[in-house]
Amino acid sequence: MQLNRKFALEIIKCKLNPIYFINNYVKIEEPGGFVPFTTYGAQQDLVNLIQNEHYVIVLKSRQIGISTIIQAYIVWMMNFHANVVVGVLSRDGSESTDFAKKTMTMIENLPKWMQPKFKKKTEQTFELENKSRLFASQVNLANPQSVFRGKTLTFLVIDEAAFVREIKKAYSGFIPATLRAHQVAEQKQIPYGIAILSTPNMTTGIGEWYYKMWVGALKGHNIYKPMKIHYSQAPFADEEWLEKQKKLLNHDQTAIDQELELKFIASSDAFLEPESYSYLQEIVNNPVDRETLDRTYFNERDGSIIGLGTWSFFKQPDPNKFYLIGVDIASSHGKCNSTIEVFEEDTLEQVAEYSGKCRINDVQDEIKFICSKYKNCLLAPEVNSYGEKLVEDLEKDDEIYDILYKTIKTNNKGKVTSVRCGFETNSKTKPKIAEAVFWTLKEDPSRIKSEKLALELMGLNKLFRGPETDLVMASGICFYIKRFESNKIETSKPLAEEDKNFFDDFFLSDNKHEIDTMQEIFIPGLSF
Repeated sequence: MQLNRKFALEIIKCKLNPIYFINNYVKIEEPGGFVPFTTYGAQQDLVNLIQNEHYVIVLKSRQIGISTIIQAYIVWMMNFHANVVVGVLSRDGSESTDFAKKTMTMIENLPKWMQPKFKKKTEQTFELENKSRLFASQVNLANPQSVFRGKTLTFLVIDEAAFVREIKKAYSGFIPATLRAHQVAEQKQIPYGIAILSTPNMTTGIGEWYYKMWVGALKGHNIYKPMKIHYSQAPFADEEWLEKQKKLLNHDQTAIDQELELKFIASSDAFLEPESYSYLQEIVNNPVDRETLDRTYFNERDGSIIGLGTWSFFKQPDPNKFYLIGVDIASSHGKCNSTIEVFEEDTLEQVAEYSGKCRINDVQDEIKFICSKYKNCLLAPEVNSYGEKLVEDLEKDDEIYDILYKTIKTNNKGKVTSVRCGFETNSKTKPKIAEAVFWTLKEDPSRIKSEKLALELMGLNKLFRGPETDLVMASGICFYIKRFESNKIETSKPLAEEDKNFFDDFFLSDNKHEIDTMQEIFIPGLSF
């Protein structure tokens, strides 16, 4: 009786804490036999993230036990909860079979008093007596949307997602039913979620879906919470382990960068040159120091949250510097964010960045905020679509109007016929934006400081298209102005101190009769 009570208490402790269960009762197969599974910090953090957030995407190094911890978590889930349905999607049949077998082996090596009985067991499928089931599969390339058809998945794992062909079509096929199953699981307090795991691959082609999901998670565009796990976080990954992995990869630096160092691969149709791409990878893997300022936007009527935004500051304002500010605006209901990029005009070094899901008037407030912080500036908001309303509102502010980017047209006599505020992206300017982005990065990629902007740039193909481009476009406007319209920069800069002194002396002198002559000369920063 005492022994039964002890087992019952252990079962309760295990059900309440998956990490406790895994560390005390799960065994994994190693050469020579089975050994207890001792989790390390990043593995525990991943389990906790899944428990709390449910939807997780992981960028990981190879052979550091991330698939193994997910297998152990599945064992916990199926053992202590009834009617759990798990789906495992791998890049091919052998890998999905291997995943299922390892999960079954963990169950078979539990203590007898805790071990559930199998009701059904095949290479890729098994069912327990408590009606919890696991289905492992690969994508049927002839009919991608057929995978997991008719299955109401409580928990889904997409393993090595960056290497699964036709994953986009497969995902669109099973995700509606999966999300409905999650609603039921939440109501019944059963663990649920989706874990997308992968080492990096190309940013276009077969790896594009995973890359897009990863970037979207980093920017808060989708439901997934991002987690990066580098081999250095694994306690067993010492120099000897690292050297063995490099030998297995034949000391191929590209493979080492991809499989171990979490670097995405530049595809044959990448927009940027390899040198620029390589530098941006360093920013992604080793983000530079920054100060952040988070924003929350509320509905004035009911107090509900409309959206979120974040400022990142890489360098504080310098009163002796002049700045270019590019703005790309998007609908608060669309998939893209409104973005603001700030660069030093002389060096084109990135100093600040904003990305947020908000209304037009919120973007207007953010523009006024940043222009008051980086005072000496030329402000260039994109005027297309939603930008039209933004620019119309900005024109009403005298201080903002003075620093707005303007397109001025004159007749053959030099008389101004029209003034349009805002930067227009069209068939003439967009190719030049692409050119400006390419050469700005080629000349000095260290100008970029933002991890999010770096990831967007890495995702561009030769047609200057990518999964996400809102930060790229805001930056590209600044690069375009610097490269092709430096005259507008010069006419926007405030007068130098010696020029101010000259005009002060002029007006205090007896030379006022010369003003009529002076009016015929256009002098930047001065009006009569």
